[in-house]
Amino acid sequence: MIGSTSDFASYFFGQGWSVTTSPSMLVNWYASKGQNMLTFPIGVGASKVHRLGILPVRVAVQGQYMPIHPSALGQKWNIQVVIAPVIPKLIKGYLLE
Repeated sequence: MIGSTSDFASYFFGQGWSVTTSPSMLVNWYASKGQNMLTFPIGVGASKVHRLGILPVRVAVQGQYMPIHPSALGQKWNIQVVIAPVIPKLIKGYLLE
């Protein structure tokens, strides 16, 4: 089984622009002992929110480098392209004050 976690951090500028990171760390729990089980990426991306009619849509591009990866077939680089609708928040106000 391969497990994955996805954490993110973003810094928002005006006019819908942001700089973001969302690394996807992978662990291969079935790898033999002594083999590299972990893939750990470092990356940064940029995104912009556009309106398509009444629907806001986020368009993002992010590049990642994996300094820690399985030696045999592990990836070293990737590029992520995201096009996602932005759903209005369901909770009014701030969650943590």
